[in-house]
Amino acid sequence: MKRKSFRAKTDDYISNATRTPLGTILRHGLWRNSGGPNFGRRFVKYFCFVYTIGGEAEYEDEVIGERRLVPGDLLLIHPGVGHRYGNGIGGWDEYFILFEGPLFELWKEKKLLDVRQPIVHLEPVPYWQKRLAECAEGEERSDLASNLKRLVDLQGFITEVIAAQSAPDRMNARPWLLQACRRLESNLAEPIDWNKFSRSLGLSTGMFRKLFTQSMGVSPGRYRSAKIIDRACHLSVDSHKLGKEIALELGFATEQHFSRRFKEITGLTLSQFRRQWIVGHPPAVPE
Repeated sequence: MKRKSFRAKTDDYISNATRTPLGTILRHGLWRNSGGPNFGRRFVKYFCFVYTIGGEAEYEDEVIGERRLVPGDLLLIHPGVGHRYGNGIGGWDEYFILFEGPLFELWKEKKLLDVRQPIVHLEPVPYWQKRLAECAEGEERSDLASNLKRLVDLQGFITEVIAAQSAPDRMNARPWLLQACRRLESNLAEPIDWNKFSRSLGLSTGMFRKLFTQSMGVSPGRYRSAKIIDRACHLSVDSHKLGKEIALELGFATEQHFSRRFKEITGLTLSQFRRQWIVGHPPAVPE
């Protein structure tokens, strides 16, 4: 069969990092419309993460045989393992990092980087692409401390991948979701720029809202509002603050705006909530 020709567009960077005793990120980049090796098995001396972000490809190695790669598949190519990947229908897009060192050989020895399970599916794609790319950032500095930090970042990425594989709950299986929830639960008096917030997770605003709502059952805005009102409830019974004081502390423009939002979410006015709480929690009688 005649091999198709692909004209790949690439942002491919050879690392300027000085090698460390623990390991080094050697190369990284974004390939678009890649055709891959296609024919004949290749052997590499280093580890390589390949994250498929568009299109499809056929992968084969001497350990697991043939597999199809689709967007969201993270492939770890191990040193010395014969492999090939490509397709005959069109190119695909990928982000890759080439790395080496005894630090990662130890992960492999302990089966944390398992040659028998080289492919993990991770979504959403923009989040995981951003996370992988962050591991190679800071190439303008090549000092030992910066290089070691990149190795720590890459280990953090691997840890997130392992958690996504094994975690039984949706939070740990989706690090972007855990990160989003933690940030939505903090700095409650500060307004949120949703475009900036979404971009920091590697997602568009529409994609973030859709994925968050599917995962949590409520929109990000509604989730944030619920946390604000939950805090207001605690302030009302723990500190006995007035409504206007709570409104000011939680960033509401007016006490009226706070009161409307409080009743919308709890179904009660602040006074009604306090009375119900007192009835349900009478003071202890001294012995």
